[in-house]
Amino acid sequence: MAAPAYHDERPGKEISDDDLIARTIKGDESAFELLYNRYYKRVYRFTFNRLRNREDTEETVQEVFISVFSSIGSFRAESAFSSWVL
Repeated sequence: MAAPAYHDERPGKEISDDDLIARTIKGDESAFELLYNRYYKRVYRFTFNRLRNREDTEETVQEVFISVFSSIGSFRAESAFSSWVL
């Protein structure tokens, strides 16, 4: 099976965070994987800039995404998804 794409079937049309969040809430793990891939580097940089330790950063980033996955249904879109994640 092919890896999920960041874009929908229309060329140049990226799937929005809102669509991915809605799909994740409905149980679509591939949608969460796309969110993870989209935000991993940003979360890693944010965390590493505070911890300054690779191992601690990797562990914390993993915990962040576990928390995001388990509580994504509580995201209210009152701010950007990236703000909620960070």
